[in-house]
Amino acid sequence: MRELFLIFTFVASVSFDMQADSCARFKETVSDSLWFQWFLPEYDNSVEISEMRNEYLFCRLASVDCCSFLLFLSNSIGNTTLFKIEKELQSPLHDDIDIETCAQNILSCPVIENNFKSWLIDKIKQPTKYQSSFVFQSVDPIANFAWNENDTTRYEGHYRFEYAYKLIEDMLTDKRPLDFAEAVFAVENCMYDGALDYAAYCIELERISKGITQMASSITAPTRDVALNYAIYLFYTQPCPLNHYNPYEYDKISLIEDVGLTGGFVTHLLKTKAGTCHSLPYLYKIIADKIGAEAYIATAPLHAYIRHQDADGNWWNYETTTGTYSRSAFIMENFHVNENAIKSGLYMTNLTAKETIVQCLYDLLCIYERKTGFCSNDFVRKCYNLGLNYHYADNLHSFRINDLKYQLDKKAWNMGLRSESEIQKHVVLGKEYDYLQRQRKEFEEMGCYEFSPEEYLKKYQEALDYIHKKEKNQSTR
Repeated sequence: MRELFLIFTFVASVSFDMQADSCARFKETVSDSLWFQWFLPEYDNSVEISEMRNEYLFCRLASVDCCSFLLFLSNSIGNTTLFKIEKELQSPLHDDIDIETCAQNILSCPVIENNFKSWLIDKIKQPTKYQSSFVFQSVDPIANFAWNENDTTRYEGHYRFEYAYKLIEDMLTDKRPLDFAEAVFAVENCMYDGALDYAAYCIELERISKGITQMASSITAPTRDVALNYAIYLFYTQPCPLNHYNPYEYDKISLIEDVGLTGGFVTHLLKTKAGTCHSLPYLYKIIADKIGAEAYIATAPLHAYIRHQDADGNWWNYETTTGTYSRSAFIMENFHVNENAIKSGLYMTNLTAKETIVQCLYDLLCIYERKTGFCSNDFVRKCYNLGLNYHYADNLHSFRINDLKYQLDKKAWNMGLRSESEIQKHVVLGKEYDYLQRQRKEFEEMGCYEFSPEEYLKKYQEALDYIHKKEKNQSTR
């Protein structure tokens, strides 16, 4: 799904075409790119059943600028574009809207193709919109409450996800050694339907690890750990034989063009030497583990980076996307991290070996939803439950909230409830609604921060400006 960043600290890869000239192009543009699903809780990987997205959709339809409306569409829909927007339009967890105002604003939005405008307007004007007689015509599991979301036979590659889950579960339950590199590969291989070459992957990692170890042996440093981390830094940032004289860089193509989920994969990074704040810290951690360097992944809203110590025990925050070091105060200010979030372990803390493996469960769910269309079923549930047993990760908790929301939506719809007030008054569903609200409140109290669309767009523009400035400076040298 998408990506925006801060200057110096980029996040995950958004790409939407403001000049889309056809419905097909629009659907293609917003289909599966945008990497910030990996680290952006409120927009995570097309799980558009969330109440936030429902409310936001109607806000965008009713009275907001075109850019923000397109951002919503980019952040909300996957391959089944029309079906998923249709699902949003049918959710009972929102109040009626001013249909005429919405229609006028859709018509005035220049970035949406006319056929798509007509489709949206037709849907919001349907008299059956708030009637219990409405029946979904889509066969998409997300858009059809009658669908059995646990019927995974519709996707022949489901077993690969089960394999990746079992591998991660065995690592977390001490049935097999912790191996971040192996877990990352198993997850990414699901996206490629098992086509990745594990032997080649291991050979390349071994080549890099041996080369960095040799580089470290020639570095004069107070401790071996400092030398090892410095060697990884040099490998990332400086031309050398080990990186074929092409240092790793931020994948600006993922920012400007639609490259899909794979733009943030470690396997993609190894091939292209261009990555995001998802793949670059992941690879750093993989290398550090292999060569025995002490380094940890840490996260913030929309972001991940590396932390390691110097010889005096001081912690440094290494931004792998820019090759620079950031002050903790800078991260707190720019990513809106408060003290509660740090104390609770939600953000800016060193992830343990098992907590690092847990991050792969979120990646697995993102790919799973993208490949199968399922964002709420028994498999999704067991993935986030397993992960939350070991780390209260914001992204997994977001999946949990969206799963609860979808199940509540489904029950309400099948019971003929068509408004939030009706759900609240219901004897059984009212309790589920209250529980959902408590979970959200608990999450907020822990320090989770949700970037507003306006903030997100601002960071997107800052990222583009930074890239253009950097390229201009390089061209003048």
